[in-house]
Amino acid sequence: MKRLLWCVLLVIVSLSSLLAVDFGISVGTFDSYGRHESFNDGTHVQIGSVIGMSSHLEWEAFLIAEATPAPFSELVVGTALSMALVGPVFVDPQVDEVPPYANIYASVGFLGGMGGNDSYGPFLRITPISVGGPQFLLRERGASTGIFYDIPNSSLTIFWNIFLVDFFL
Repeated sequence: MKRLLWCVLLVIVSLSSLLAVDFGISVGTFDSYGRHESFNDGTHVQIGSVIGMSSHLEWEAFLIAEATPAPFSELVVGTALSMALVGPVFVDPQVDEVPPYANIYASVGFLGGMGGNDSYGPFLRITPISVGGPQFLLRERGASTGIFYDIPNSSLTIFWNIFLVDFFL
């Protein structure tokens, strides 16, 4: 498991340096409403990476793990494509537009369970509060709310991130 995570991180870092895009490490909280096989009661953390694809689009890959009461007993991986709705996030030399300090994001992505967890499916997420960005080397996202459709169980789950902090390299 550790080897797989290190390989994925190495590939992401290598590709981002080859493409000369903005790259960041993301850390935050994760929780959901109701009982769901992927997200039991307890505190969850979300750790991942963010890569700027264009001035308004970014790609995110992340791991959600249970922190308490049984650390790493639940693991869920995810990926998302997010679009900045207020203005550009990344500086594009071809466009003469300055990125705003605050932004709003809409995301579409996919979650999949690991380690005996057979839940997987698409999700939609909105992030109404985001301040900072790559030009400040730090971004804080707050009050992200989303809905996850679990395909094998035909169920919907509401989830949220109280905060996510992105450290851009």
